[in-house]
Amino acid sequence: MMRVRLTLVLLLSQFSTIGMACESDGSPWLDLRISAGELADSAEQQVVQVFDDGCVRLRRPEYFIDPGWYTLSLAAADMRQLANLAAQPALRTFDAAALDAEVARAQAQRAGQDGPGELFAVMGADRYDLAIREGGTETKLTIDAVFQLRERYPQIGALSSVAKLIASLQEVAGRSERQPLQVSP
Repeated sequence: MMRVRLTLVLLLSQFSTIGMACESDGSPWLDLRISAGELADSAEQQVVQVFDDGCVRLRRPEYFIDPGWYTLSLAAADMRQLANLAAQPALRTFDAAALDAEVARAQAQRAGQDGPGELFAVMGADRYDLAIREGGTETKLTIDAVFQLRERYPQIGALSSVAKLIASLQEVAGRSERQPLQVSP
């Protein structure tokens, strides 16, 4: 009986420290906001905020099965993986106009030298707003349809770098160990 109680106390202390460890203040290191294409004008966004201490704050919009604010803690290995992805030069020097020009060149190349350019568009695409704050600097980028564009134009390195980081943040947001926040930030 004593062993069962001790196990229960240890388990409960684990759950309480998860919530307590994730009460970071200030600006997050990584801040991803996803606007669903169908709801582009809506205030409903999925939010993934990662803080320097490994705390993650999540907002699941009303159209999710379990909407609300959540928190979880990342292990050191997860933080290293995110740091490696966020440190990619293509993210630090991201330029939306340059990316648009590179996509336009890739569309023209797909058609060949003599034919008309290829027109590729994703209607109702999700919008991804990503902020990376580090060392007093902030890199912000906004991109629509990043996964569809990366699949269509794998030769564009910036698309791959952005898509990998966003996919990793989405994986974090989908983890089952998230705990509900009692008060929305």
